Amino acid sequence: CVDPADKSLALGALSGVFSLLAFIPYPLIYGALTDASCLVWEESCGKTGNCWIYDADKFRFLLHGVSAGFVFLGCVTDVLVCILSPRLKNLYDDDDEQKKDEKGVDESEIINKGGMLGVIKTGVANGSLNSLNASEKNSTPL
Repeated sequence: CVDPADKSLALGALSGVFSLLAFIPYPLIYGALTDASCLVWEESCGKTGNCWIYDADKFRFLLHGVSAGFVFLGCVTDVLVCILSPRLKNLYDDDDEQKKDEKGVDESEIINKGGMLGVIKTGVANGSLNSLNASEKNSTPL
């Protein structure tokens, strides 16, 4: 559990850890795949050097197979997040009281019951949009 004042710092640290876990292993994984598809290695002074000939079919299957596996794993985790996310209730411990603006209008009702049209209707009802001239009220979009 993180204090509300430290949430942004905690999310930033978590993002940094996830970035490290994403960007460090991939050169190691794909480098091992490339090395696994080598047929002929250069040898000089008893040490293994560069690869001279690759098995193109093996390399193709390894490269695309591992990439497809990672994409599939990502899709599975996305589906799990979509399935399990409705279980989250009051994620940020926000107050359940509805916020009111200066005129006592509930902003969530305006957004939920009509979007911008609801804002305009409510503003006209409260008298805050009375400054519109007649041409703006009766104009039709092209």
